[in-house]
Amino acid sequence: MNDLVKKLIFEVVVREVLKKIFLAAPFLTWPIVNPLFIWGFTWAAGKIYDEMALVVSFQVIALKTDEQVRKYDAVVKEIVASQEKDVLDEKTREEYRRRLADLIRLRA
Repeated sequence: MNDLVKKLIFEVVVREVLKKIFLAAPFLTWPIVNPLFIWGFTWAAGKIYDEMALVVSFQVIALKTDEQVRKYDAVVKEIVASQEKDVLDEKTREEYRRRLADLIRLRA
């Protein structure tokens, strides 16, 4: 999802949460308290959002890495099994090269 879309959704959620809080605690709408509370709540929610975005990014990287490791291990096991059976002809080697290249491709 686009970062701008995420931020806009976050802002909508914060506004809705603030409305519910103000209904539950009307004193937070008092002139001096309200701006301070909104600033503090928005600041804290922003920090939580930033931390969650970072954690989710790391989790996605970990999931992708784990999946690549599983695929790599599977290819290596197949290569070893083929080597033990002595069936590594050029066509099979090329197939393994292609599969390994797909797993280790470096993208910017």
